[in-house]
Amino acid sequence: MIGWDYANIQAGRLPQFYAHHDRDWQTYNAHLASEYSEESWDELMATAAESHQRLMAVVRSLPADEVYRDRGIRFRGYKVMIGRLLEADVKDCTIHAAQVLAFRDQIE
Repeated sequence: MIGWDYANIQAGRLPQFYAHHDRDWQTYNAHLASEYSEESWDELMATAAESHQRLMAVVRSLPADEVYRDRGIRFRGYKVMIGRLLEADVKDCTIHAAQVLAFRDQIE
């Protein structure tokens, strides 16, 4: 989730993760998991909170009409807009949060 926060902060161009598109973003997720791994759960949660705060700061700074503005950025014919990226992020975070909680419950 940390890496996706930082990837979604990119503005005005096609986000870098589109270069790694595969089934369920498996390759990109594996890359991000290794890049943003931490020594402890507490460090991981602090890093996740920081990345989310940075993303929210960027989103809050945007005028409302910018969120779904078509900037002409496309990926395989799909209009890439800030709002659509954020919608996908919310959906994925909900799914992954449930996975993290289930994992935590298994190891406790």
